Amino acid sequence: MAQQDRTLRSLAAEAGLTTAEALERLRAADLAASKQQSFSGRELARARKALGLERQGAARRLSEDELVIQMLRPLRRKGKVGQTHTTEFTNVWGHGIPPHQKAQAQKIAERMITDGLLAEKPSVGRRHVWMTELGLARLAAAERAVE
Repeated sequence: MAQQDRTLRSLAAEAGLTTAEALERLRAADLAASKQQSFSGRELARARKALGLERQGAARRLSEDELVIQMLRPLRRKGKVGQTHTTEFTNVWGHGIPPHQKAQAQKIAERMITDGLLAEKPSVGRRHVWMTELGLARLAAAERAVE
């Protein structure tokens, strides 16, 4: 089975690393890499090996707390807290999540809206959300649980 192209971000998430940490490891393994790069073929195999992801089919599954961190931490970092600071809903679950867990992340994000961790902006276009105080508290709890 041929391997699909993979981005540095998706490989880093699969390895449980930040993109900066993954970039450092790839450069240490003499792989010229940038944050926007995607890998395929032999380069992908070398990148997976450098990141400790040699086994195919045994992709690491993030726990729910780790997924919550991957989804909410960027919102906090970018200041998407409060009604006047929104982002597209797909940005919550669509970035930084391993491809094999995006469906699970989308369900968790929908549940976050239902539970009040994220609030939705009424609009006629795409769905926009922001993180609430409950979301900040859930993120802090997830960070404590993972550490």
